[in-house]
Amino acid sequence: MSEVPGRKSAPLTAGSDDSMYCHVCPAVKASAYCMQCKIYICSACVGHHKVLPATASHKLLTGDKFPSFYQTRHGEDIKQCPDHPDEEIKFYCPSHDALCCCACNVLEHDQCKKDYIPQISKDFLKSQDYTELKEEIQSSEDQIKNCFINIDQCLKAVKT
Repeated sequence: MSEVPGRKSAPLTAGSDDSMYCHVCPAVKASAYCMQCKIYICSACVGHHKVLPATASHKLLTGDKFPSFYQTRHGEDIKQCPDHPDEEIKFYCPSHDALCCCACNVLEHDQCKKDYIPQISKDFLKSQDYTELKEEIQSSEDQIKNCFINIDQCLKAVKT
């Protein structure tokens, strides 16, 4: 494993157009994804990433290989296993209503049918629920923008 235990990446953000944004420069669209750091970075950060000795050998994904969703880490929301602090929680055991790391999976839930959280996330992104939620959010954003436009028009009318 190339991940550093306990390392947490910056919060992930996606735009309404599903663009991924740089973890370092949150207002800038990402142009690459670092497989080792598990972060999205913009073109300026790519230059730094390739030059720094600690990250120069990291594999960066760009173009058609660029992931359109965050694959394993979700910023500050990552849960470390309380029983195995060096392990991330990656499984859900419906039988015990428990979140499990790889160690828990083998030691305590080996007979249980478990769900792999990253796969559930991928499946959710393809679901009708996600599509509807995304449309509702977009509609809400549009309504809020229209409210701000209306407020601006009212303020201009009051000033005149």
